[in-house]
Amino acid sequence: MTSPNSHGKSDRIPLCPKVVEKPQMERVISGWNAGMFIMCSTIGSGIFISPTAVLAGTGSPGMALIFWALGGFVFTLNAFIYAELALTFPEMGSDYVFLYHGLGDLPAFIFMWTCLVFESTSSRCVTSLTVGLYTCSLFWNNVDFMWEAQVVIAILTLGVLTFIHCRGTFEAVWVSCLLTYSKLVGVAVIIGTGLYQIFDVYHGLPVEDWFQNTTQSLDGYVQAFYATYWAYSGIAPSVTIVEELEQPVKTNLLLAVGLSMTLVTMVYVVTNFAYFLVLSPPELLSSSAVAVSYMNKALPTLAPVMIFFVICSTLGTLNNTILSVARLLLAGARKGHLPKACSLLNVSRNTPIFNLLMSLFLTIPLLLVGGINQLIQFAGFMSILFGACAIFSLIKLRVTQPCKLKTFQLPLIVPIFQFFVYSLILSYSVYCRPYTFALALCLVLSGIPVYFIFVDRDLPRLLVSMDERVTCFFQRALNSLPEGLEGK
Repeated sequence: MTSPNSHGKSDRIPLCPKVVEKPQMERVISGWNAGMFIMCSTIGSGIFISPTAVLAGTGSPGMALIFWALGGFVFTLNAFIYAELALTFPEMGSDYVFLYHGLGDLPAFIFMWTCLVFESTSSRCVTSLTVGLYTCSLFWNNVDFMWEAQVVIAILTLGVLTFIHCRGTFEAVWVSCLLTYSKLVGVAVIIGTGLYQIFDVYHGLPVEDWFQNTTQSLDGYVQAFYATYWAYSGIAPSVTIVEELEQPVKTNLLLAVGLSMTLVTMVYVVTNFAYFLVLSPPELLSSSAVAVSYMNKALPTLAPVMIFFVICSTLGTLNNTILSVARLLLAGARKGHLPKACSLLNVSRNTPIFNLLMSLFLTIPLLLVGGINQLIQFAGFMSILFGACAIFSLIKLRVTQPCKLKTFQLPLIVPIFQFFVYSLILSYSVYCRPYTFALALCLVLSGIPVYFIFVDRDLPRLLVSMDERVTCFFQRALNSLPEGLEGK
């Protein structure tokens, strides 16, 4: 970390001898691959495991489908807001960069702090453990006592995916596309089974009963909308790849966002429709893994296949999280919020190997310790809070710097409406878990003293020297240089 006057740069940059390459992030992601990347981030394991909260809130299958469609429309608008921000500030880092330009240095650092220490780390833990859980369930009936096996599988999964990302961005995005295709195949199996139920053996609810027991409670509708937020979230980390998109960036990003979110909405609505063709509302509400319960009832022989698709879906989400976190650390080093070692890129592959390894070694201890469920709830509050702040930063920039935002603009009413939606979701979260929110807020605010001690002032000479020595060591060990710096 450096003083704010240097903006992340230093007069003394340790260089590796004999290195002549000039490392920088390459534009290797096509518009199609970007669309697949966004779909992979958005369609997580939730559509296969637990789409029960929307039904619990609405009370009836028909109203649940309406909310799935409504949520798709609202969060497609949210995706275009992030596209506008990404095109205005075409830098990796997503929310971090938007907060930096819109609200200033301190809010951006607080986001970086909470994401690095709490949010992204706990998210990777839970996602990798989900892979371990469902992998164990393929081989053992009772996985409750297989905690050690789940942890080992989770660590191996993180290690393999990290290795792929170290190989190159193209390889990481290729894996993301492959896992997206596997998700779509799994969804196609569900939808195909549902169509078979319609035309051959359907004995489900009559059409007139699809809206029976629809809730009249506003709380229920807010709960259902809150659930759709989590189902459609994923766009924020996805736009961090804007700096690696092929030209023309504007066309590729807007097409990727529009097509991917349209397909995601269709997938969610049709998949839930298929669930209701086979499972009764009580059966769906009581299931902890809806897709598996669905296949056990419709085609029991394909239940293990559905578990495989759940694993692939979870792997896709984990893969994209690893990519976005590595870019977030690189963005933080650019602004002087993180040590210079986080700005290192491998000179032959142009990948942030140091950041990838650091995120891996931050996650493994938490996996071994366990007890991360509470931390995940904290991460959920942080995600909503910073999403609202990112949208507010766009509204502020529209008012204070209207001439700067000319690349792509939505009507101002769209971000204002979306800010209201985020405020509603955040208020509901506070209403449901006030103590959890208070603790989460304390975790967020814990970044303030860190900022004023290590970022907003000149560091002691000892720490500066240590930073340079660590950077020099990893330059040689990982054959890397600070981004954009040419060696001798």
